Amino acid sequence: MLGIRTGCGRVLAQKNFHFELTKVARAGSHEKLRYNLSSLTMTPKTLLDDLIFPEGPRWHDGALYFSDMHDSVVWRLTPQGEATKVLELPTLPSGLGWTPDGALHVVSMLDRRFLKVNAKGTSTVADLSSVAPYPINDMVIDRQGRAYIGTFGCDLNNGETPRPTTLFCVYPGGEIKV
Repeated sequence: MLGIRTGCGRVLAQKNFHFELTKVARAGSHEKLRYNLSSLTMTPKTLLDDLIFPEGPRWHDGALYFSDMHDSVVWRLTPQGEATKVLELPTLPSGLGWTPDGALHVVSMLDRRFLKVNAKGTSTVADLSSVAPYPINDMVIDRQGRAYIGTFGCDLNNGETPRPTTLFCVYPGGEIKV
């Protein structure tokens, strides 16, 4: 089991096999079972450093993908530590996902576009700027290829008070529903 955790601008790999189980023997009776497989525990190792704001991690085809949004980069990182810049996007990349055909998609926060990543860069699947007054952020894609994209409900950078917001559904053809 390989766990990847992010924090303090680093991506770390860590194997951790310490866990506890609670076994219910009969109603009202609990027995704790503790497993300590310390021979399998390893010290965390830095795989990638000098990140600014890594977020939106997704595991796909044996690698970790994530956006370092304030550095404008989408990364691919293998368990062996091989890091590849997948995309540089000056309009702040955020949520990542794959459609059923295997194509990577990314949310472009500042210009509020939902993009498909291709060999030449990106193409716009949907422009949400007319329906999302604030930056869009994370997203997930379902098995039918529909993307569910969140947005900020206010302008946090200018001190607006947070309030309820909208979740958008973008269909594979680019149609947007609220």
